Amino acid sequence: MIANGLNLLLIIIGFGLVIVIHELGHFVAAKWAGIRVHAFAVGFGQAVCSYRKGMGFQMGSTEPEYVRRLQAAGQPADRGDLPGISSTEYRFNWIPFGGYVKMLGQEDLDPAARVDAPDAYNAKPVSKRLVVISAGVVMNVILAAVLFMIVFGAGMRTPPAIVGDVLEGGPAALAGVQPGDVIKTINGREVDQFTELAMIAAMTKKGGAVEFTVQRAGEAAPVELRVEPERDTATKLMQLGVFSSPSNELLPEEAVSLDLFRTRADEIGFVGVESGAKLVSVNGKPIEPIDATSYAQVSTAGAFREAIVSSGGNVFSASFANPSGTEQAVQITPRPAYQTAKIKLSETATYDVQHLHGIAPVIGVDSAQDRAFNAGLREGDLFVLIGDVPWPNAADAIKNIRASAGGDIRMQVLRAGEIVALDVPVGRDGTVGFIMEQVFDKSYIATRPAFEASEQGTAGSSGLSLVPGMRFVSLNDTLVDSFADLRAELRSETRDEFENGQPATVQLGVQLPLGVTADADAALETLSWTLSKEELVVLHGLGWDPIPHLALFQQSTYLRQAQNPLEAVTMGIGATRDMLLRTYQTFLRLFDGTVRVEHLRGPVGIADVGVQFASQGIIYLLYFLALISANLAVINFLPVPFVDGGHAVFLIIEGIMRKPVPVAIQNVATIAGLLVIAGVFLIVTFNDISRLFS
Repeated sequence: MIANGLNLLLIIIGFGLVIVIHELGHFVAAKWAGIRVHAFAVGFGQAVCSYRKGMGFQMGSTEPEYVRRLQAAGQPADRGDLPGISSTEYRFNWIPFGGYVKMLGQEDLDPAARVDAPDAYNAKPVSKRLVVISAGVVMNVILAAVLFMIVFGAGMRTPPAIVGDVLEGGPAALAGVQPGDVIKTINGREVDQFTELAMIAAMTKKGGAVEFTVQRAGEAAPVELRVEPERDTATKLMQLGVFSSPSNELLPEEAVSLDLFRTRADEIGFVGVESGAKLVSVNGKPIEPIDATSYAQVSTAGAFREAIVSSGGNVFSASFANPSGTEQAVQITPRPAYQTAKIKLSETATYDVQHLHGIAPVIGVDSAQDRAFNAGLREGDLFVLIGDVPWPNAADAIKNIRASAGGDIRMQVLRAGEIVALDVPVGRDGTVGFIMEQVFDKSYIATRPAFEASEQGTAGSSGLSLVPGMRFVSLNDTLVDSFADLRAELRSETRDEFENGQPATVQLGVQLPLGVTADADAALETLSWTLSKEELVVLHGLGWDPIPHLALFQQSTYLRQAQNPLEAVTMGIGATRDMLLRTYQTFLRLFDGTVRVEHLRGPVGIADVGVQFASQGIIYLLYFLALISANLAVINFLPVPFVDGGHAVFLIIEGIMRKPVPVAIQNVATIAGLLVIAGVFLIVTFNDISRLFS
């Protein structure tokens, strides 16, 4: 909490300095143009201290004394001169957020303001006023470039442009992108970081495509691919369906508690493997590093993933080098993959529920945080009831808990063969404080997921009379007591029909939910289950799931760093150019609908993201401030009245027409600009706050 507070303070100060640099540009240009500057201020409100040449430093503002002296000398307060005393006050104000320049004859909120003085802003030619108006943006561009140069000179760790996995049925998979592909170019431009993929996909125009060049293991020549992004149902942004690569290092001790790591590691077969250990070989074959760039190599868990995917369910071996200096060999049993359905939680949110032809497992408590633990939840609990839904699937559980945000929700859990009733408080963010898991190692059946119409064909259990809380106990008289058993036996019993392209019928033995469903004397029933030939294709196409194992590996990163000062300059200028163009692209995408207002960030969202950057170190903070400075340059120079770009438009029109734009038109445009800015500010702030508590 204290660290986050300090990071937030750093972001506020940094953001303020970005604005001060912007105002410094206006100030320097105004001095160059011969415009009288009354004040250059850092911060807002009353002055803490100030400096004026000829009067020196003092607490508070020099303005009252300066005006008194002007009046005593018979000089006007706003344009008078005193020998040896500057007309400009430099001040530091109590609210250290941003700053401003106060020029004679220039009022943003009063376009009609005119001062009859040769050193007034309005008395200067259009060309000089354009320079003054533009100088703030120019300074922000220069600041962004300098910060980027510092960042790339020092180096910043970033995920390499290596594909770790592809979304089944997603755009990249359909285009032929494969795990392990090293992406060399996108749309003809070289790339060296994975984050570029998501950004370029989001900025792709409606109906457009992304051209890839990838280096693939075993291929001498680069492979060219064309991917058409599609809208992600959760984020509503255009996406490619690719994921970054995990490294060959397990999560370090500081990233996960030792008890939690040990539990997870033992569950998936990493017995004796320490947190932070490095994968050194798979099936006796050493892990070979991959060329991420011309100067950096990374070692990934790609070979481990491939061993799981191609295992056919057979056990394979892997060796790890522990931080303690020992080497640990382990035997890995791959876990079966299941079908996944996106279930709607709301108009804007979905949740991936795993199932086997429409049969979803009950959910349980993977781990309970303090809040949930104090409410009575324990690791290993199975949910019998949440709210008014018995034996809920994962999506139903989330919806019911969120509906009780800020209040209590009734729960029943199955623990050690007994049902325990609880009243659990739900936070205002709609969470209870536990990590949920779908329990595939038991045979309890949850409520049937509410499938989308497009996914109904994968739910082959629709004809079964299943009741939430039932347990399946046999398939064609063979005992099964977990979803893994059911999947294996179902594939075995239907293999002939699958190979002959025919439907198959099996007999599913279930135990009716009578009180505590673990009751050995509960009634048994046999259900006839028919799977169509299309459903058998889905069943026999299911593979082996690498996610439970790969979740314990760190994300792969490398030090993205210029190899010499000149390259740091080149990279800094390039990053600034890219960020400026990308910000403009964002506004263009708003008009064609591929980016929405809900995706924009306001002050709250910027602060939230900034804290995350700052928590990683000073280089990441500087990188974030460079992004902010470049964005501020673009936003400030949009042709919207009230911001610098709007003033520039009026000046250009004045230069062409040889007279100022009528004051009435300027006033109306300024009010309209204020309303637009205020409206966008309110919308993005509301979205930011909603995002924090979603």
